This record gives sequence, C-alpha cells and structure tokens, in this order.
Amino acid sequence: MAPLMSKASQFLRSPRGRAAVDKAKRYAQSPEGRRRIETVRSRFAKRR
Repeated sequence: MAPLMSKASQFLRSPRGRAAVDKAKRYAQSPEGRRRIETVRSRFAKRR
C-alpha cells in the first residue's frame, strides 16, 4: 500500500495534480457540485 500512497502524493505535488485539485475544489463550490455532494452525504447518512 505504501507505493500507492507515495505515487498519489507525487501526483498531487505535480502540476497536473495541483490542477486536478483546483478543478475539484471549484466543482465542489459550484451549485451543481454542492447539490451532488449533499445527495451523496444524505445517502450515507441514511445507511447509518
């Protein structure tokens, strides 16, 4: 599992990884993203 985590951290430090994180943050703040996040959150809350 350690090699997978190191690969992930390498990717996140790369320019493409930072761009992917920025894109995900922008999507999470958009109205559509907030709606989808809330939908998934409510599904998980119902399971518990």
